[in-house]
Amino acid sequence: MAWLLFILGALPAAGLQVAMSMDGVEESRRALERAMRLSESAGGRTMSGTKRRQVENELALIEQLGDEDPRSAIAGLWKAWYTERGTKNLDQLSKVDAWIGGGVEYWPSAIKLAEALSAQNPDWAEPKNRLATVLYLQGRYDDSVELCEEVLRLKPHHFGAASGICLCHMKRGDVEAATRWSGRQLPPNLDDRRLWVKDRIADYHKLIGEPSE
Repeated sequence: MAWLLFILGALPAAGLQVAMSMDGVEESRRALERAMRLSESAGGRTMSGTKRRQVENELALIEQLGDEDPRSAIAGLWKAWYTERGTKNLDQLSKVDAWIGGGVEYWPSAIKLAEALSAQNPDWAEPKNRLATVLYLQGRYDDSVELCEEVLRLKPHHFGAASGICLCHMKRGDVEAATRWSGRQLPPNLDDRRLWVKDRIADYHKLIGEPSE
């Protein structure tokens, strides 16, 4: 179903071998640490240890999307996005998902809870992504695109939100917009995907205040 592609936004499964690029991961981590220190110094704020670990873990997973088989990295990113606000919020977000899958009569409840989670955690991308999914199912494509763009401002590597935007534009019959946004989706081709990873890592560095090297 299209809405599952909207949520997952991931590559089709393929029997490929994993080729971990740990040297690149470590190099990117070191660059990110330097950028975080510069950003914290300039802003007079210190990133918490928990937040720093989340950022470093997410960067490593983005890097691993450039492996021949990115499935474990895809799963790791979804887990990171879901769990970054703790167990209580995860339970509530899981309830939203259950209501989305429960059918049209449950969608108003899913919307209400997703909106509440987003309001309580304005920098948590995943409630916005779930809300965008429900709005897509309701045919509210413009509203869904707006939310997906908010997700991408928080997580520029969020392949699910990028896929959601493409699906919305296709439903609206705007092939030009869908084609334009298709470059933000996670490419199935390995070479293209590695270029995508490089761009998204650069986006991540910019997000914390310093371009990657």
